[in-house]
Amino acid sequence: VLFFAQASLATKTPPPSLYTYTTAMRLAWTVACMILLPAVAHFDEAWVGETDALMSLLQVKALSVSMVEGGSDATAESNGPGLKKPVQPPLMILQRGCTGSSEIMRMAREMLPLFGVDLYPLSVKELVRASKNPWFQEGEDMGTAMQRGVNAAKRQRQSLLFDNFHLKDNDQYRTMNEFMVRAQTRSVIVHRNNSLDTLVCDVRDCFEDPAGVKRGYTVDEHGKRIKLCFDRRGSSQATLAHLQPSHVVHHLREAASFPQEQAALLKKLGYQAAETVLVEDLYAFEYSQHDLNRSVVAWKKLFKSLGVTASSRKIRGYLRKDVASRSRPSPHSKSVSNLNAVKQILEKEGPEFSWMIRRR
Repeated sequence: VLFFAQASLATKTPPPSLYTYTTAMRLAWTVACMILLPAVAHFDEAWVGETDALMSLLQVKALSVSMVEGGSDATAESNGPGLKKPVQPPLMILQRGCTGSSEIMRMAREMLPLFGVDLYPLSVKELVRASKNPWFQEGEDMGTAMQRGVNAAKRQRQSLLFDNFHLKDNDQYRTMNEFMVRAQTRSVIVHRNNSLDTLVCDVRDCFEDPAGVKRGYTVDEHGKRIKLCFDRRGSSQATLAHLQPSHVVHHLREAASFPQEQAALLKKLGYQAAETVLVEDLYAFEYSQHDLNRSVVAWKKLFKSLGVTASSRKIRGYLRKDVASRSRPSPHSKSVSNLNAVKQILEKEGPEFSWMIRRR
C-alpha cells in the first residue's frame, strides 16, 4: 500500500504539495495498519498491546506533521489526546483610558478562544499597576510580578491577556519590559481617533491633569460645578465637561500622538511591531448593520497583530448579536458646557481638529 501511494505521487506532474503528500501518506499508513496489524494480532495475542501503541504513535506522528504544516497559528485546535499544546506568548493590548478599554478587553477575551487561543482565567484590568496585579509583592518590581503571571499561564500552557494604558521606559518598568520582550509578547495599539471625545471623557472621569496643563472641570446642566468622576456612569445626573479653552489644542495633540509614541517605544524596547486599530472601527457595528464588515475587518486586524489568525466568519457571527444595538454618540453640545468657545478655537486651527466636533 505504501509503495503504491509513494509511486503514484512520484509520477505526478507537477509534484504534489507538502500538504497533499503528507495527507496521502497518512492515509496509506492507516490502510496499511488496518490490513497488517489485525492479521498479526490474530496469530499472537501478545501483539495486541503493541498494535494499540503503534496506532497511537502513528496518530501522534500525523498530528505533529499537521502542526508543522500549520506553523505557529496551529494552536489548540490541532492537538489530540496525549499531545501537549504549544506554549502561547503573552498578549498585550495597549490602550489609554477613555477608549472603551474594558469592553474591548471583554470582547477580545470572549473571541480569542474561538480561534484556538487558550487564555489564562484572569479578568483583572490594568495588570501592570501594582494595586491590581495579584502577583505583585511589596518591595519587588513589576517585572517580577509579570514574570510570575506569565509563568502561571505557561504552566497551564495558556496565554496571559492583559491591557496596558501605555508603555513606560523608566527604571520602574525596565525589568518588566526586558522580561516581556524575552517572552515574545505580541501586542496591538488601540486608539480613539476622535481626540475630542477622549479629552471630554478624561475631564468627566476626573483623570489627573498633566503637570501645569489643566484639562478643565465638570459641571451639571446648569453650569454648577460637580465631581462625580467614575460614579457618573451609573448616575442619572447630567455631567458636562467645561474645557480649558487655552489648553484644548495641546491636549488634543497629546491624545492624537498616542499610537505613534507607543509604536516608537515598542521598537526602542525590543518588542515586536504592532498594528494600530481604531476604536471607532471596532465599535461601528453597534450603530449600524451597514458597518458590520468595517468592524469585522478591524477586529481581524487586532487579532492578527496579536499573532492570531482569526476567521472573518466567526468574528461576524460573534458581533451579529449586538448589531445596531446602540444609538450613535450624542453631539458635543450634550457633553461640553462651553462648546462655542471650544469650537472657535478648533475652527481657527483648521480641519486637523475642527472635524472632531460632532454637531448632530
